[in-house]
Amino acid sequence: MLCQFADHRKVAGLEPIGHVWSDILGAELPDGFAHRGLSVGGDADDVEALGLQQEPRRGEKGRVIADDQARFSRPRRAFPPLLMTPPRSVRRGVPGFASLPPIDRDASRFVQATKQMVETGDYVDIRLQDVTRYKKPIGIYWLQSAAVALSGEGAAAPIWVYRTISALGIAIAVLAIAWTGTNLFGANAGIAAGLVMAAIFATAFEGRDAKTDAMLLACCVAAQGALAQIYLASRRNEPVAGHLWWIFWIAQGAAILIKGPIAPLLSALTIAVLFAFERDGRWLAKLRVGRGLLLVVVIALPWLAAITWKSHGAFLQQAVGKDMLGKVASGEESHGLPPGFYMLTYSLFMWPFGLIAVGAGLQALNRMRDDVRLRFCLAWY
Repeated sequence: MLCQFADHRKVAGLEPIGHVWSDILGAELPDGFAHRGLSVGGDADDVEALGLQQEPRRGEKGRVIADDQARFSRPRRAFPPLLMTPPRSVRRGVPGFASLPPIDRDASRFVQATKQMVETGDYVDIRLQDVTRYKKPIGIYWLQSAAVALSGEGAAAPIWVYRTISALGIAIAVLAIAWTGTNLFGANAGIAAGLVMAAIFATAFEGRDAKTDAMLLACCVAAQGALAQIYLASRRNEPVAGHLWWIFWIAQGAAILIKGPIAPLLSALTIAVLFAFERDGRWLAKLRVGRGLLLVVVIALPWLAAITWKSHGAFLQQAVGKDMLGKVASGEESHGLPPGFYMLTYSLFMWPFGLIAVGAGLQALNRMRDDVRLRFCLAWY
């Protein structure tokens, strides 16, 4: 997502931004690319008003001139433009938001289980009609219950009320990817990444579906964005902002309550790939692992302990032993497809930006030894 703007076209009315190509990929600028910032009219006043960084110094063939310290210098923040990306994602999800019937069988089950939770007032156990539903943790049911309570309609709330949590998750994910991109590659790349995430098919679909995936995406992107900035600050020998480790660990705890250990596994694999490439894990001290794990325990353990006691261990047996590990060992719920399926369908779910992302990824492979930002993005991927 963050390194796919090698061949930058007009996105949501933005003019091509020449230095995104060179800043992200370090490639030669194509003929006809304008050396200017994000603008409506293309002048310097617009760049300054939006808080965007000025054009970096360049050498022959349009390459950025910088030593390691200058190359990875912190971009200027552009909060007002970034704050415009979530409303765009919400607007994309509005058509059909209230009128569409449930479009996923799991969504109907989540909504019914939340409705029963509101009716009974039992916010520990998860039940679908007369049976327990121990496939996913409690997080999404709590969030949907909160949306129902805020609607004032109680258990009679329409389907769109339950979907607001998914729309909120997509909006958070869009803002988080824009925030991450801005801090890694500059405001132009950050805004473009946010707009792309808001525009792709997968997020448009999940924003209308009342289940876990949109809010899980928000947690994953927030955690990975914080991890990226901690990693890069460490590599630049700069102080790490005090709020980043809080964002990382709170997102991990929330993600566990929403869909189990998916986000922790994503971050662990990213760290493992970086360590395998660099053989240097000293930067992990900036994560404050001890305090962070304690924070995750405070977030997730109370409910996990309560449901384990109430279900006599059935929740862990079904959620972990059957639902999660069962899907790893064999296909369940029509999810069994040969290895490589997701790679083949990647362009579809990233439509219309999938092919651009693949091309940018290949470009990034050539630059990852010299650019720690691209190294992190590839480790994340």
